[in-house]
Amino acid sequence: MPINNHQISLSTDSYILNFSDEDLPVLIGKEYYPFIRGIITLYGWNWIGYPFGLYRIPAISTTPSLSLFDKRKEFLSKPVFSIMQVDSLVWVANENGLDFFNLEGVNIPLPGRLQGLQNNIVYALGKDAHKRVWFSGNKGIGCISADHTKVVMFGIDNNLQSLEFNHNAFYEDNKGLLYFGGING
Repeated sequence: MPINNHQISLSTDSYILNFSDEDLPVLIGKEYYPFIRGIITLYGWNWIGYPFGLYRIPAISTTPSLSLFDKRKEFLSKPVFSIMQVDSLVWVANENGLDFFNLEGVNIPLPGRLQGLQNNIVYALGKDAHKRVWFSGNKGIGCISADHTKVVMFGIDNNLQSLEFNHNAFYEDNKGLLYFGGING
């Protein structure tokens, strides 16, 4: 998770480990911190998702501290697994599916076809080169069309390792391939 231009931060279950951003990174600090599952910076704001909710705080140039987490700044009180910007919306994957927020932080209702994802765990979000949104959860992997009007689900019949995937187990390589980690690989 990049916080500033000279530091790389990794979130573990209990700590943020801060490293210098060099050819051979060096550990420069360790701080107790709640497990961050997603962070994006948009238009001067950091959107931070962790197991107890979603926060939107002013963008900062140094490592955030626990004092920044204040209930008055909480936008969502359910566990967040992933955050991503799609067009002018912030998409938040959580234990009840998806939530959309505009850039001002207002919760936007899901489009009709996406309402079927409510009450399903959504762990990871990713976009492909065709602006489709891919997601994983406890019912397989899904793909949302670029216009957000169609959802296609992939399961065991599509040679997936299982239907259950894991949070914090998503990667996009430099060629645009998306990888989702599940309970069997």
